[in-house]
Order: sequence, then C-alpha cells, then structure tokens
Amino acid sequence: IGYVVSVGGIAEIVKAKDGETMAVITKCFREIGKGELLVPYYEMELPLTTGQFRRPNINGMIVAAGNDWPYQSMLDIIYIDKGYKDGIKTGDMFRTIAVDNDQPLPNGVIQVINCREHTATAIIKSSISPIAPGNIFADIDKN
Repeated sequence: IGYVVSVGGIAEIVKAKDGETMAVITKCFREIGKGELLVPYYEMELPLTTGQFRRPNINGMIVAAGNDWPYQSMLDIIYIDKGYKDGIKTGDMFRTIAVDNDQPLPNGVIQVINCREHTATAIIKSSISPIAPGNIFADIDKN
C-alpha cells in the first residue's frame, strides 16, 4: 500500500545545478537528519468539525498509525486502505471495529482528512476502546 510519512518540516529549494541541490529549511517540526527524503509540498485542507458529512457505505481496514504506539485514541492520526478511487472523500465519517475477539466490537469514529488514490488519512474523532492497525472501518449508521 505504501509507507507512513512523517513530516519533519518544510524546505525550499534554492539552488539545483549539476545534480546537486541546496535547500533552506523554512519550518521544522522535529529533528531532520542527513539523508531524509524530500517530497513535493502540498496544502492540506482540514474539514470542518461541525456540519453534515457523508457517511458512505464503504468498508476497509486501518493499515497504519501516525505514531509508534500500539494503540490509538481520540485525535490520533490513522491511515486506511481506501482512497478517492474507491469512493472516499475528505470529511467522510466511519465507525471503527476491533476484530481481535470472536465477536467484532465497535470502538470508535474516524473522519477522513486527506485522500490519495487508494489510501486516506483520518483522525480519530472518538474512541471507547483502543484503535489499532488491523481494525476495520465501516458505515457509521449500520449495526
């Protein structure tokens, strides 16, 4: 599916000549080490936290988390295995379901904040028990 990307900062390319590139770091969010990758910058529009959002009938899986903790909770970032080519849109809301036990257990609500072709980033809006990669997401209104 891909890799979890942790944004370390923002750099501006100031010189590119003969295969060598020089950049100036304009914003730094954590320590940036030698050899870290640069990817093109893009703005991310966060959805409003109030209002009516879509609740599509799409199922998928949480494939990664935005941090190294084994479990995630409210306001943490997670990544799902569906994107805009699968029908997902920014702002969509889903319920999450733990499938560790014999019986699936609903454990939270997520909202999509960024979409790619076949993956998306979501924020955990609420959780009643820990959310982890391997949990599934589904239509928020279905029992």
